Amino acid sequence: MLLRRMILYMKGDEYGNIDYESTKLLVFEGYSVFRLRDELASLLEEEHSVRITMCVWAGSHGRLTPLVVDLPRNNQTMEVVVFESWSGGENTVCHCSYACRHSISLVLNFL
Repeated sequence: MLLRRMILYMKGDEYGNIDYESTKLLVFEGYSVFRLRDELASLLEEEHSVRITMCVWAGSHGRLTPLVVDLPRNNQTMEVVVFESWSGGENTVCHCSYACRHSISLVLNFL
């Protein structure tokens, strides 16, 4: 049986700003980060899911971090910031190292 969780998602822009007023709710079943990306892309009317970058806060005071692994096996509500990959905002806010960005590129190229 797949767990259901609430995903609160909001959009980020090319300057790294987060539009908290755009926050919407998605009830998501499962653990697959790829399926979550597909559903969010559809809801945001993005034609190709690989054109979005999803970020989450690492810990209660953490920086935004790209979401590239499957979701935890619990039903805890998650907050996700979605950047359109062409915007550049994901590089501004998701202070990831070169290795992290390279890993994201590999995952996206694999799709």
